[in-house]
Amino acid sequence: CRTGEAKLTKGFNLAARFIIHTVGPKYKSRYRTAAESSLYSCYRNVLQLAKEQSMSSVGFCVINSAKRGYPLEDATHIALQYLPFLTQATYQKLLPLYFPRSLKEESHSLPYLPADIGNAEGEPVVPERQIRISEKPGASEDNQEEDEDDGLGVDLSFIGSHAFARMEGDIDKQRKLILQGQLSEAALQKQHQRNYNRWLCQARSEDLSDIASLKALYQTGVDNCGRTVMVVVGRNIPVTLIDMDKALLYFIHVMDHIAVKEYVLVYFHTLTSEYNHLDSDFLKKLYDVVDV
Repeated sequence: CRTGEAKLTKGFNLAARFIIHTVGPKYKSRYRTAAESSLYSCYRNVLQLAKEQSMSSVGFCVINSAKRGYPLEDATHIALQYLPFLTQATYQKLLPLYFPRSLKEESHSLPYLPADIGNAEGEPVVPERQIRISEKPGASEDNQEEDEDDGLGVDLSFIGSHAFARMEGDIDKQRKLILQGQLSEAALQKQHQRNYNRWLCQARSEDLSDIASLKALYQTGVDNCGRTVMVVVGRNIPVTLIDMDKALLYFIHVMDHIAVKEYVLVYFHTLTSEYNHLDSDFLKKLYDVVDV
């Protein structure tokens, strides 16, 4: 269970139907905003699980204590912005700030509230995180009402090519699912295409003329079924003298327009020796990368 997450288990022999587990953050003053966000996530995710299970009541311990470096009063403010009632002394002291029992008590409490009491759900409001993506990024406001086709030629490369800009979700989670064999076929294909695009982009940006001069990969016509035949000559690949990662990039670059249709890849092992004995793992990786 990662920091800020919540997981549900049965209560077993305890006097409760369920136990909700969560992990509070370690507090460092220079990372205060991150710690606050994580602690808010703890409370929000716990209450979300309670709601999903139709729980009528839930009992909280102190999620974040001085043991993990979190100032008790700061943590209490966060808890009270989410929770209706808690019984520890510090909570009793600060409860009237959030749940005044009269107008007089409310006016008395206002000066003691922290400057940032969060949004409607109690989460901290961080201006840097309030990112908005326009309907047609890259197009000027004057052209917003023009036909959609008019914006297709706009160069959007400056927007960014990282995971967030492509809205790809949690990359680490996807890779973990791949390792566990739990990713769907469609998701695997998407992951494969993403990896291939990364390799191809790198291949197009590097100088691979030294690999090309080896003449280790070339097209030699078509077979009886009309499929393009590509030849890999093992003896022309001095594996101990060249960068095999660059060799893979070159192969990907050459194969890019070939692999869009059916093709045949033939490997000649004749006259290879210790210095040019191509590892079969290299061929497997090449096939896995370029095969569509």
